Amino acid sequence: AQHRTWAAMADWATRLLRRWLGAETVRERWPADEARAAEQVEAALARLSGLDAVAGAPSLELLAQSLRVELDGLPSRHGRAGEGVTVGPLGAGLALDAEVVIIVGLAEGVVPSRPSEDSLLTDADRARSGGALPVSSDLVARQHRQLLAAAAAARTRLVLCAPRGDLRRTVDRPVSRWLLDIVSEHHGRPITEHELRRGQLAGVEVVPSFAAALRSSPPATVHELRIRHRLAGINDDDPVLTRARRLLAGRRQPALTEFDGNLTGLAAPYRGSDVTSATRLEAYARCPHAYLMRYVLRVNEVTAPEEALTISAIDRGRLLHEVLDRFINSALARPPGARPTPDDRWSVDDQALLMAMADETFAAYEARGLTGVPLLWRREQAALRRELSRFLADDDEHRRAGRFQPVATELAFGPDARLPSVDVAVSGGRIVRLRGSIDRLDRSESGALLVTDYKSGANRPEGRPESWFDHGRKLQLPAYALAARASGLAGPSEHEPAVSVRYWFLTERGGGAELRYDVDDSVLDRYATIVGAIAEGMAGGVFPAFPDPPADRAGYVSCPYCDPDGLGTAERYREWQAKQRDPLVQHLLTGLGGSDA
Repeated sequence: AQHRTWAAMADWATRLLRRWLGAETVRERWPADEARAAEQVEAALARLSGLDAVAGAPSLELLAQSLRVELDGLPSRHGRAGEGVTVGPLGAGLALDAEVVIIVGLAEGVVPSRPSEDSLLTDADRARSGGALPVSSDLVARQHRQLLAAAAAARTRLVLCAPRGDLRRTVDRPVSRWLLDIVSEHHGRPITEHELRRGQLAGVEVVPSFAAALRSSPPATVHELRIRHRLAGINDDDPVLTRARRLLAGRRQPALTEFDGNLTGLAAPYRGSDVTSATRLEAYARCPHAYLMRYVLRVNEVTAPEEALTISAIDRGRLLHEVLDRFINSALARPPGARPTPDDRWSVDDQALLMAMADETFAAYEARGLTGVPLLWRREQAALRRELSRFLADDDEHRRAGRFQPVATELAFGPDARLPSVDVAVSGGRIVRLRGSIDRLDRSESGALLVTDYKSGANRPEGRPESWFDHGRKLQLPAYALAARASGLAGPSEHEPAVSVRYWFLTERGGGAELRYDVDDSVLDRYATIVGAIAEGMAGGVFPAFPDPPADRAGYVSCPYCDPDGLGTAERYREWQAKQRDPLVQHLLTGLGGSDA
């Protein structure tokens, strides 16, 4: 089915649903839950028909993804409304009639939440609407009204719960001012937080800890029941709790155990005959635990591209590479006399060609659903065009100053590639074989070669030799240099061609900067040491986690394998600080270039 609009696609899907499952008259004979589920599907399709105003052309894949998101977000319900237990957000308490109402999370920063301005439409802009658009303080006031409405809905009993602290951040949480107001009104006098926490007021219960609650309160889940039995000495041989205790005890030890990355003695996940890539080696150096999960156990992080507001950093970089590869390839395909020389400047026609290629690539990424919402994507397109325009000017200066001209782009090496794999001899007689692809190779008038690796991020490494490899996190360039030497593109010579390499940071955040150095024997020796340490760690089964220090950035996850729940790295970082004293870990860090790796 091909439909140009979301409205047409949603209408087609609704008709298909009714054709095969039946319309309303047929559903009258269905169980109530099934009929309600069908209504929810049709309502979700009706909401998707409004996407034409904010999204691009639809496809079956996008329809399925969007419908899944819509349905996953719906609260499940069993039985009839008004019976049993209803769970919902604070706003669900409006016009609710309930015997018992339980409100949780009454702490400052949660209820009330911290007011924050909209990043796209600030409070100042909203104020100009004359009250038509709410400002951040209005949203807090609305939350207060919702709390009061939910509290008033309780006919026989109201239970208000305030968390004592945040275990992930090891900080206390102040009691919500609104909770103090309700308690003060109930007692007919002002109640302070200190007085409330003492637990000496009528109707106030203070729970010292999660473990204390398990001892005295009915368990809510099977997991809580297991823990309660363990605390009481019942079912001490429970296999689930036994494994959990072993895991916790292992992670608390200073030694690296099987629970935090010590897989020595198991089948090696890397063999010397394997062909790998510098990118894989870098992934291990950044976090061996993440490498184990992603590349050995094949556990991938869960992504939801349909929820992305804008193009991801990875896709943005890939797009930039594709456009530049097409453009330089088109220049190399010209007759020899028409190819860019050191003294040539990219022409107006070249500028138009580059932008046309960019527009074609933009459209391809839009069709694949990778670009996010149209408003933000238009802003990204404008930034990409500026970066591509600056590329032409910077490249003119680069070719003139170094007397260079491009000779190859996306030059691949490895099995089934134009060039053979790169072999790196490391300690222990092991050979690490690498594959990869050089973004661009230039040759100077003297026959020297320059390898360029385009970078689309903001990171600009320092120019000191000890920082070139960044403790194993930047290993592509020397491998590319060895492949360039073997390419034969330097021309006939009695000596090995001189090769220099550079990272070129093309984006506005990168500022067009570059990190450049010559690849000589001393560089290759340091490179072999780091590559050897990584290969030894892989083959030896050493996979500790390298978590980032805890950061107070709510919702930010730098590594989904070190922070799978998105609640921070405080606990993992404490474990990591202790594990650094383990001899296996010390040996790995030394090989990567120091204990701060």
